[in-house]
Amino acid sequence: MKRRNFLKIGAAAGMAMLTPWSRYALAAEDLRRFEGPYWITINLTGAWDSTLFCDPKGDLIDDNHNKGPINQFHRDEIVSLDVGGVTARLAPGIHPGTGNSYYHHVSANGGEPVHVLSHLAARGVTLFNGIDAGLTNHRSGEQLAMAGSTAADFPTLAAMVARHNLVDRDDPPNGPMPLLSFGGYDGTANEVPATRLARLEVLGQITQPDHIGPTNIGARIHGDARSDLINGALNARRELLVGRSLMPGRAAAMSQLFVARSKESYVDGLLNLFDFQEFEAIDRGSDALKRQAYVALRAFAGGLAVGANLVLGGWDTHSNNDRGQASAMTKLFRALIYLKDQAEALGIADRLNIVVGSDFGRTTFYKSRDAENVPTENSGKDHHSVTSWMTMLWANGRDNGLRVVGESDDNVFARGLTPQLEIAPPGQGTVLTPAHLHTDLRRVAGIGGTALDEKYPLQIEGDPLRLWA
Repeated sequence: MKRRNFLKIGAAAGMAMLTPWSRYALAAEDLRRFEGPYWITINLTGAWDSTLFCDPKGDLIDDNHNKGPINQFHRDEIVSLDVGGVTARLAPGIHPGTGNSYYHHVSANGGEPVHVLSHLAARGVTLFNGIDAGLTNHRSGEQLAMAGSTAADFPTLAAMVARHNLVDRDDPPNGPMPLLSFGGYDGTANEVPATRLARLEVLGQITQPDHIGPTNIGARIHGDARSDLINGALNARRELLVGRSLMPGRAAAMSQLFVARSKESYVDGLLNLFDFQEFEAIDRGSDALKRQAYVALRAFAGGLAVGANLVLGGWDTHSNNDRGQASAMTKLFRALIYLKDQAEALGIADRLNIVVGSDFGRTTFYKSRDAENVPTENSGKDHHSVTSWMTMLWANGRDNGLRVVGESDDNVFARGLTPQLEIAPPGQGTVLTPAHLHTDLRRVAGIGGTALDEKYPLQIEGDPLRLWA
């Protein structure tokens, strides 16, 4: 997106104070704010090992492979987290080699570390275990997690929600940026345009072209006095040209150009939402997902977007599985706590839904073992089809407190569920798949049964499961 278009949209969406001549500009009523609900999908690309978090097995031996323990901690080290009477069995969460650094515990708002699930459960979080993706190919797995189907050019959940809210309603708000994408699979099937923001550093260059430096937040090219002279000359020129124009179309075109160029339209307005000093203070490496969340949440708060695809890599741990997974989980959990806290601070938490999914899971054994079948220190894991997801559907209170749905058996194979979401006897029930989750997510989003839903059908085996009340 060009800077001029970005600034024009920002002004029209209410992110800036328009000048008196704005009656000729792209008016706020033409690009009305979108008030929610907002949807974020987080793609954990590379396939996470959920047995190191919410589906632990400890030192059990996979009966089908007999290649050493599933986890490098003892089964009696598995902890039980009780939140509001609901118990979740969790891995101990200790960094290998440290003995006391818990990666499930993250500092919230600079305070003492809190358990990520306890913090999220204050508003609502659901763990889904025993999800069978039915594949182990990264490209297909990423799409399946975000879209619920591996069909060619299939739209993601975030894209479907944006299309439904912006087009299929009786009073479409005609929002300017339906879908923000930060990478990963972000197919839209041309239903909505995607604003791709893989290089977040350009945001400073777009909105502050008068600043010097790689992120354009350093010294300015022009000081205040010179900037005032330039703006005064531009304003005088604008008034002269608009005053001479007798054709409304030409006056409107000129006014749009001036609005796009106006310092007032982006410095005094756009930066009220995007504080680039604050943004650049977020580490680009260890907190890359938090940087994505910063932009997405402020776009939502400004009514500028409907959905966002966020992405976090680092999960394809064919070597150093436990260390790599612990590092990636620390980044994920920091970002999730940040999402909750910032959404509440911005006043949009009760209009926000978050879905966290991954390609698939990792094998029930480590690749490298010693003579006694004990995993070596730097051993990795390969691909396995069964995984876990997390959701935080806070809009309309769909997720409340802590919920745990589904489980895998001691060999990390998915167990079937009854219609009441209880664990069915072995060999019975409906095995949860990404398509099942997306089917009910569409229902929650109001898409189920619409023409859009029928246009992109999801294939499920067994009965649909009502996963949210």
